[in-house]
Amino acid sequence: MLSRIHGIRQIKEGTLHTCVRTNNEAFTIVAGRPVKFDSTGCKLAQADDIANIAVGIAYNTAATGTAVTIVLMGILSVADWTVASGGSATLTTNSYYYLSQGAAGILTTVPPSSTGQVYQPLGMAVTTTDFFVQVQTAIIV
Repeated sequence: MLSRIHGIRQIKEGTLHTCVRTNNEAFTIVAGRPVKFDSTGCKLAQADDIANIAVGIAYNTAATGTAVTIVLMGILSVADWTVASGGSATLTTNSYYYLSQGAAGILTTVPPSSTGQVYQPLGMAVTTTDFFVQVQTAIIV
């Protein structure tokens, strides 16, 4: 069974896998953006280097220095995916999403394929607002 997070409520149908880290970016991290661990917290992830791969997706919007809950596995519901998708308010149902090489903290339906880029599937859109987070192993292309 999967857990579903909706707004500020968690509807338990099983176990939701999360962890909490401090936002170490110099700006607010918005819910739905892929994040990586750094030495003392988390920052936005990017498929430009193996050192920048994602560990999960931000559950909440968090200002610099505040706590970010990171969804490692489960269903995350976000009403507006514009920031996390790089432009679209909704997800494409039944599409797989990958960590973007072009910009930090962006989900993309087009996986990186150029030599040296990092291929990392992050999950699948189950509806236009619900994303099944299932971070996969990263591979250097």
